[in-house]
Amino acid sequence: MSKENARLSHLLEKMSARYGDQDAEVLRLHEAVRHLALADAHIQAPLRYVGAPLFADRATRLAKFTPTVEQWG
Repeated sequence: MSKENARLSHLLEKMSARYGDQDAEVLRLHEAVRHLALADAHIQAPLRYVGAPLFADRATRLAKFTPTVEQWG
């Protein structure tokens, strides 16, 4: 969870307690928190592969790592 998302979630809890769950502002904030959480998940998912090389396609990947006859020599 990002710092921004944590801050908005905390604010959402406080506003829900004070104004109720069906208040228009609370509902809008709830949607914002949900969208931010989805965006965070989308952004963070590829970060697990930060160290992995990026290739345009499978053929390029194979060409880079398939040893040639000369290399086995």
